[in-house]
Amino acid sequence: RSIIKPGAVIENSVIMGNDFYETDEEKEENTRLNIPPIGIGENCEIRNAIIDKNCRIGANSHIVNISNIQNEKSVKYHIQDGIIVLAKGTIIREGSAI
Repeated sequence: RSIIKPGAVIENSVIMGNDFYETDEEKEENTRLNIPPIGIGENCEIRNAIIDKNCRIGANSHIVNISNIQNEKSVKYHIQDGIIVLAKGTIIREGSAI
């Protein structure tokens, strides 16, 4: 149950997938609320990351540790030894960069 949209680039990463698929009704409601669909959106770049289950990564997002941070904790992610970790159920909005 891993949903990876076209154009996504994933390198040196672990993607846990999802526990469920969204129904058409859930997709419509999430679109109305500006919540990305479950999975990895179109044209995303993910490098050196661990993506736990049920994450939503909006299209055109970059999860690449752009600042080369070694250790950091934030609300949406952690970086440990330079590896980005997204906790279960994290939502990354379209066009975001980490």
